[in-house]
Parts: sequence; C-alpha cells; structure tokens
Amino acid sequence: MKIKILLFFSVLLLSSSFSVQKASAQWVVNDPAHMGMNLGEWGANAAQWVKQLNEMIDAAKAGDIEAMEQLTLEDMDTYTAVSSRSKKEDLFTIVTSYFMPHSVECDKYSVLGKIINVMEMQNSRTKEIFYYLSVECNSIQIEFTIAKEDLMGEPKVGRRFKGILWLQGEVDCL
Repeated sequence: MKIKILLFFSVLLLSSSFSVQKASAQWVVNDPAHMGMNLGEWGANAAQWVKQLNEMIDAAKAGDIEAMEQLTLEDMDTYTAVSSRSKKEDLFTIVTSYFMPHSVECDKYSVLGKIINVMEMQNSRTKEIFYYLSVECNSIQIEFTIAKEDLMGEPKVGRRFKGILWLQGEVDCL
C-alpha cells in the first residue's frame, strides 16, 4: 500500500512539473509493449507479492523492527527506481493506468486505462457516430461513451485510453 501511495505521489509530482493546458479531446494510446504481457503469469506474481507485502505490513504494525526496516528500504528503492526511470522514459511508459480527480469538481476524473471492449454506434436522432468503450483502470472496469469527433486516434481492444471523464450513474460492487 505504501508503495502504491509513493508511486501515486511520484506521478503527481512528475505531472505537476509539466505545463498545464486545457484538454479539449481524449485520445487513444497504441502501446504494443504492454499489449503483449502475459497477464495470467503477471496476475499470479502480483497476488503473491501483495500477500507478502500485507504480511510484512502486519508484522511492522505489530512492532517487528526488521519488517519496518525492510518496508523503509523497499520504499526508498521504489522512489530511486521511479526517479531514475523518469529521467530516461516517458511518463506513460512508467504509469500503465491511473484514476485521479481532474478538478475541484467531484465528478470529473482523469483516466488512463486499457481498452477491453469497443462498440461503434450511431445516435438515431442526430446520426452522430460515437463509441461505447469499456476501459480497465486500476482493476476497475469503467464503461462510457464518447463522440467519434472528440476522440483522437482509433480505439481498439488492447490499446490504452487517456482522457477526462465526467462520471455519473451508479457503481456495481461485485
């Protein structure tokens, strides 16, 4: 959990160092390197790592000095790795997905996630073409529509979507 928080603040720090401009459209990022990952193997490794991390956090809460030192060292290693990668790599190579508030309004969010489903549709009244997208972002599936004219690039399954969403509706907890 600490590592996720540290990464979040590192990304926030990096993104705040860039000039802020008004976004007028969303776009799709084609990222073949991330599309080819073996998700099953990665998921098993991640689950095992999270279990070990949670056990270490519980031990640190119980007063285990060695666990506290190990967690501190891991945090420092993560910070060092992110700092050195940020000097050589693009931000979107380091960060594979995010879900952050976009402004002071509580219903607008900046999102980066993997497209898992795309349907092209047409409004029967206005004849406007739009896409119905399902995007996986931080293990959350978000479904939304976006007008074709507001989208840069062509959305395809496996590519990444980056944009600002106005969230409304309801949340289904499974």
